[in-house]
Amino acid sequence: MKILKLLSLVCLSCAQISETQVLLSAGVPARAATVVGTTPEMPSAFVQSSALGTLRWNQAARALVKKNLADPLWAVRTYALVSIAQHDAARSVSGEAGEDAAARVTAAVAASSATVLARLYPHEVPRVAADREAEIGVLRKRAFSVAALERAIAVGDSVASALLEERDDDGSMRLDSAEPSRDSGGWYSSERWPSLRPSWGRVRPLLIRNVQAFATTPPPAVGSPEFAAALASVREYTRLASARHYSLARKWADGPGTATPPGHWNEIAADLIGRHGLDELESARVLALMNMAMMDASIVCWRAKYEHWLLRPPQADPTIVPSLPLPNFPSYPSGHAAFSAAAASFLAHRFPEEREELTRLAEEAARSRVVSGIHYPFDSDEGLRQGRRIADLAIAEDERGAPLLMEAIGSEARTKVSSTRRSPR
Repeated sequence: MKILKLLSLVCLSCAQISETQVLLSAGVPARAATVVGTTPEMPSAFVQSSALGTLRWNQAARALVKKNLADPLWAVRTYALVSIAQHDAARSVSGEAGEDAAARVTAAVAASSATVLARLYPHEVPRVAADREAEIGVLRKRAFSVAALERAIAVGDSVASALLEERDDDGSMRLDSAEPSRDSGGWYSSERWPSLRPSWGRVRPLLIRNVQAFATTPPPAVGSPEFAAALASVREYTRLASARHYSLARKWADGPGTATPPGHWNEIAADLIGRHGLDELESARVLALMNMAMMDASIVCWRAKYEHWLLRPPQADPTIVPSLPLPNFPSYPSGHAAFSAAAASFLAHRFPEEREELTRLAEEAARSRVVSGIHYPFDSDEGLRQGRRIADLAIAEDERGAPLLMEAIGSEARTKVSSTRRSPR
């Protein structure tokens, strides 16, 4: 409730926003969307970002990840929670009839998204509140039924709050340290700060019911012929240092100050959603299940990283000079590969005509980490394999058609959440 109060207190002027554009994107007829005194030639960047509220708020989440230099694990949790809340809020109000039904879905999406982002980035409350007011404020002015719109906003707030409450103890806030010495024979930190979230493998998943069932196979032993051959291939890539390989490495680097690898795939998904003309509810479902798959892929991947402690190629052979900064966590398996396979495989299910290109992109992202000198080929192979397995869970969930909030919070709280979601009238 504290977050909601802060959001309601921070109301910034929306005078520069094109109200016409907000209303039309929410399905309000053109006659009702005509606004006297607005300046359509100077709409806000937030309103201009997309015709769909789900995509506007997805872009807002990516912007906060970039601005706050979020790591890929915190970023994927951000994207997952925002899109799950969006989906179930939209689903909760989408069956209601009325001329402004689409506007109510847009309002529910805005409220749920803002509530999640305000909790995850509390110092960004003024920015989040301004974006919320930019969207909801215009809809309030022109709604055929203000009461119905307010109910949709309340549903969005309550769905998001219930999700946040139940994910508060998911283990994502653990910041344990696990720093072996350089003499251990395995991976060691080459930086002056702790390795990235060594406890992430113990975070509660969203789709996976038995994490042990997704255990990775061990990597080749250091010094074995298979390991030596993989190391030699990385050495050769970095020795050649071709412009094509450098370009590939930079394309998929997605380091600090970017939307991170999961954000890169959210950008790809947003483009597909726009090109294929999905509505608010369907776009929210695609984003939610894709991000749930990537979230679980990150958990399985990090669990394996800190189980096998495999050193990076430049640590195994100091003559290897990577073209990107060395990530400060163990090598096996590749996080980029796991994220990419999970996202691409689910998107291929939803956009089957794009399957070939999506598969190519996932394999390209995985290969980019090998040619840059920071992963072995078997790192990427295992990451791709695990990501695809987890995507199968998201595909099965999509075909089941159930609300996603119930999958995200665990069975023990489902009765309480169902009651919470029914409460606004």
